[in-house]
Amino acid sequence: MYKLFTTDILTEPLTVTGDAMAHLFVSCDCPDTDFVFRITDVDENGRSIKLADGVLRSHPVQRILSSGLDMLSHILLRNYFFCVKIFSDIDFILYKRGANMREIQASQITDVIERLCIEANTVLPEDMKQAIRTCRACEDGDIARGVLDNIIENYQIAEKECVPICQDTGMACVFLEIGQDVHISGGDLTEAVNEGVRRGYDKGYLRKSVVKDPVRRGNTGDNTPAMLYTEIVPGEQIKITVGPKGFGSENMSAIRMFKPSAGLQGIKDFILETVETAGPNPCPPMVVGVGIGGTFDKAALLAKKALMRPVDSENPDPYYADLEKEMLQKINELGIGPQGFGGKTTAVGLNIETMPTHIAGMPCAINISCHVTRHKTEVL
Repeated sequence: MYKLFTTDILTEPLTVTGDAMAHLFVSCDCPDTDFVFRITDVDENGRSIKLADGVLRSHPVQRILSSGLDMLSHILLRNYFFCVKIFSDIDFILYKRGANMREIQASQITDVIERLCIEANTVLPEDMKQAIRTCRACEDGDIARGVLDNIIENYQIAEKECVPICQDTGMACVFLEIGQDVHISGGDLTEAVNEGVRRGYDKGYLRKSVVKDPVRRGNTGDNTPAMLYTEIVPGEQIKITVGPKGFGSENMSAIRMFKPSAGLQGIKDFILETVETAGPNPCPPMVVGVGIGGTFDKAALLAKKALMRPVDSENPDPYYADLEKEMLQKINELGIGPQGFGGKTTAVGLNIETMPTHIAGMPCAINISCHVTRHKTEVL
């Protein structure tokens, strides 16, 4: 396809400066077809010079395409004229997304997050249920057994009646693993996530617990914004994990910037110190997420991501897998017990995540979670 438009021949010189904008009214059945829009000047001998150009991509339902072109700064002499050229062809794509590029609508992400917010708050993950039942069988104290019986009854009622397991339905922590062969269209990603949280907390009758400002407070009224974490990974899928995080346990979390000389013993002591200081505040039996390495911020993120792992999983590195088992045993030997009333079950899981760090440091973060350690995952 080729279209040519011209102006009248100029009778006086004309100076043109500034940004150019192209608006193209088009009807096209071929998605992702590119239209090249070019402005030239033409002299009295028919010779032309390109002044600006740009590319406008069609859309099956969009009829008006607009795009900014190159900035103009040009003088047209007398007897010159403007020429506008538009050319394309069926399925002509100037900038190809890639043969395997998959398109996912932002609205799909919104719908999934809405559903996961409700499910995560009403259905405890199976690994957590099993861990609590196993600990119940191991307890020999009447109070500890009674507390665990209440916890089991509570999550059973929540699932059956589709009501929140805990009144603190948390801040919505949303983890997105986005395949590098995915193109998200139809809206802003962050707003799509927040809209999903907004709908989920409204439709699920979940408590809105987010304030607009950390010091001046003021509830946002819809539990947004979400705490959004994105990661680009190979593939053409988006893995979405929603982990509502209550703050009775979040407030008991800690980070410490160790020097390497602190060694492994420094990390062990820090874990036990943090759990012992937390005591009954995080509503034990708790789950302990440990992040080691990276920078100050990365260590905290590793600890948060550690809580998204099933409590019956192990770190793939045998060194850290053994450390997980050792520290879980030592935590349970503290005797804090279910809800802080004493017993053998202070924690049902301890997960460690690590990454490389600087030669001069050994950051360690500990993210504490309660017995309602919630997270739901879906893949688009």
